[in-house]
Amino acid sequence: MAIKRKEQKLVITLNNVSQSDAIALIKMFKYAQYLGNIGSSRMCGFFADGDGSFHPKFSYEYPEKLPEVPEVDGEVKYDKEKKQYSHNYRISGGDFIIDSDSIAWKIYHDPEPENYVRPSHPNEGAIKRFLDDKIPPNN
Repeated sequence: MAIKRKEQKLVITLNNVSQSDAIALIKMFKYAQYLGNIGSSRMCGFFADGDGSFHPKFSYEYPEKLPEVPEVDGEVKYDKEKKQYSHNYRISGGDFIIDSDSIAWKIYHDPEPENYVRPSHPNEGAIKRFLDDKIPPNN
């Protein structure tokens, strides 16, 4: 069943964050805010150097219980049989890239009929061909 969309305050607290990581995260959040203000869509990323100095501890506060959406996990995976990545905006297998629109479709809309095929984005094929030509897979 679909839930009603509403915007509320999400508080994210990070502990154990260095100054350089804080600067990078703040720049990323400011860029994401800028994109929202001008009505533009882009990928925003942060390199989580977990084998280096990045070992944060996160806590989250949201005023209601949020539904689980396990089928949208954001992890980029490489399908050896198809010889392609599971995500159009790929960097390498194991990366995490998530689009809240895919979650929105799951929680704000009633389930689609079993035989329904959602139309693809008009540029989806062009983006994939461009990335396939420019970025070789990591095997």
